[in-house]
Formats: sequence, structure tokens, C-alpha cells
Amino acid sequence: MSIPMGIASVVGGNPLKETVLVELESGARVEVPLSEVTIIDR
Repeated sequence: MSIPMGIASVVGGNPLKETVLVELESGARVEVPLSEVTIIDR
């Protein structure tokens, strides 16, 4: 998936807050609103 900070993988989610926890290629984990997520094919 793509987020404003780069390419990331989903590692968790919070449906009540409508966010996903993603891990960036650098290894950092960030919580991101679903509205900022774009699904891409690899």
C-alpha cells in the first residue's frame, strides 16, 4: 500500500477509529487514517 510517507505494509487496524497501523520500508510503524491509504499491486 502507499501512504504519504511512502510504501508500507499493514500490521494492524482499528476499525472504530478507521485507521491502520502500517510498517514503512524503514521499519518504523505509523498509525494512518484510512483516507490517506492507497492500495497498490506489487
